[in-house]
Amino acid sequence: MATEDNKAKLRRIYEECFNQGNLATADALVAPDSRDISPGIPPGIPTTGPDGLKGIVSLLRSAFPDLQVTIDDMVAEGDMVVARTTFTGTHRGNFQGIPPTGQRVSFGSVDIVHVRGGQFVSHYGLQDGLGLLQQVSGISALSQAMPAIG
Repeated sequence: MATEDNKAKLRRIYEECFNQGNLATADALVAPDSRDISPGIPPGIPTTGPDGLKGIVSLLRSAFPDLQVTIDDMVAEGDMVVARTTFTGTHRGNFQGIPPTGQRVSFGSVDIVHVRGGQFVSHYGLQDGLGLLQQVSGISALSQAMPAIG
């Protein structure tokens, strides 16, 4: 039953924090000494404790106020939960220096979390950050990879 409880906790993070903007859920479910070891965490976002999750949620919800996370797959074993998700929203606020475009976006993510004592103690996540930036900037992967000809 512990694995089902752990999955339910991660579902709460997605629903209450990301979808509803309720940052108090981070205080309840993320251990004060938890570590986020995900690559590409933006500068200024803490990598320990609930403030890290709050920072990411705030960053995304300020740029995409209608942000919604859909859980595509979730598995758990022991103290580990892995989820594959899809984030959607409309670019209505500044995002990493890119002014609002009104563009509807969708990007994937995979999260691996460990739970101990009823709280998350570690997180490793991979998001399609390049795909998201392409959607809000209008720059294609090909144009970034190919030098101008002429």
